[in-house]
Amino acid sequence: MTVVQPDVENGSDDHFHNRGIRSFLWTGITVTVKDRQSKQHKTILSNIDGMVKQGELMAVMGPS
Repeated sequence: MTVVQPDVENGSDDHFHNRGIRSFLWTGITVTVKDRQSKQHKTILSNIDGMVKQGELMAVMGPS
């Protein structure tokens, strides 16, 4: 795999181009946060698996 170091100071956009990764895979992800009101831990994702292929876009969205 080739790693491209972006030339940010000269405005290069090379860091936006994927030249080596064909997919990104994750398994068994659990995310726990502290609830603002109750101060208790709250699981928002539990044992999640997924994959994003080259050219696809994925986002996890929710309230800030």
